[in-house]
Amino acid sequence: MVINLWYNGAMDEWRWTLSDPKNLDQHSGNRENIRDAMNDIANTVEHLRDEKGVNMELKKPTCLPKDLDK
Repeated sequence: MVINLWYNGAMDEWRWTLSDPKNLDQHSGNRENIRDAMNDIANTVEHLRDEKGVNMELKKPTCLPKDLDK
């Protein structure tokens, strides 16, 4: 899973996206309070892991030449 979190000053809110590069599944949200935004992210991750059985592990890219992989 990939999590992006940023502050949007024009809207005075924290915005976030959570995406899975394996299947392009994406979730997003926004909150005025940073702690609420972080809780939303945590709740979403837990829901995906516990209820949907999503594997949260990202594998290391295999596109590098072997001598650079050390």
